[in-house]
This record gives sequence, structure tokens and C-alpha cells, in this order.
Amino acid sequence: MKLLKKWATYGLFTLGNKALSIYAIELTTADMQRAIERHFPLRREKFFTELTLSDPVIHLQEEAQRIGVNFAAMARLPGNITIKWRGLVDGLLEYRRDIGSFYLLDLKLQGTDSQGIPVKAMPVQPLVEKLLQRALANTPIYQLDDQDLNQAIARLLVKSIHIKKDRLIVELGL
Repeated sequence: MKLLKKWATYGLFTLGNKALSIYAIELTTADMQRAIERHFPLRREKFFTELTLSDPVIHLQEEAQRIGVNFAAMARLPGNITIKWRGLVDGLLEYRRDIGSFYLLDLKLQGTDSQGIPVKAMPVQPLVEKLLQRALANTPIYQLDDQDLNQAIARLLVKSIHIKKDRLIVELGL
């Protein structure tokens, strides 16, 4: 009887361990889009320049393993000059275990053209990068659910994060 209890306990532990050892969360572009849209438009004014960023669109870059955010931008410069363009930043995903959330970090402005002027050459480029870095560094792309037992246990360790096709795959486990 004692031996049977040991085997039963070992079997449940092994089964439970296998069931929880790797837990994958698949996030679609639409999942991340909903999370980030709530925080736009972003506005900032500095040195008589007003900058507005709106209409974010998430892009998953499988080859580079980075997440891109395409956005509409408008800058009002002194002298009543208005410049409009679409910009692109991309970044890496960071997992913050203490709160069970995923954030975009290491954002880099890739830039697109605006009226023939490269975005990186415009005087607002540093302002765009700082505004996006501040906003997105505090904007979770995904939050683990503490009410879900697997997610609550799995939040202790991230095994891997990678992009495959149109999904972000986050493998979590003990």
C-alpha cells in the first residue's frame, strides 16, 4: 500500500510537472493591437514643437525577431509649419516577472519619408523616439492572468520568446 501511494504521488507529480513545465502563450497581431491602441494618440510639446502620434499598427518581424509599430505622426513646428508622415519603430519584447507583463523595449525609429525628407533627418526625430520609448515602456503588450492556474505558475520563468509567422510565441514554465 505504501509503495502504491509513492507511485501515485510520483505519477501525479510527474504528470503535473510535464503539464506545467512548458506553457505556451500565442499572441496574435490583433491581441497586441488591442493592447497598444488604448494608449494612443500620444502628444508631446517641447521647444515650441507639438508632436502627435496616432493610429498604431503592430507588425511582427519573424526574420529579425522584433516587433514593429507603424504610426501616423504630425509635427507642428515654429512658423506654423506642419509635417505629417508615417513612422515605424521596432523593439524587443521584455518580460517583467514581478508583474507578469510583456513590454516593448530597445525601440529604434526606422523612419519613413515625409514630403521627401527622411524622418531621421527631421528635428523631431529625438522627440519621437523619446515619446514612444516612454509610452511603450509602460504599456503592456500582454498581461498574464493570475486567475489562470497555468499562467500564475508559469509566470515564474520565461523559457523563450519568438515570432513565428503571424504570432508571438511565449513559452513559460517552471
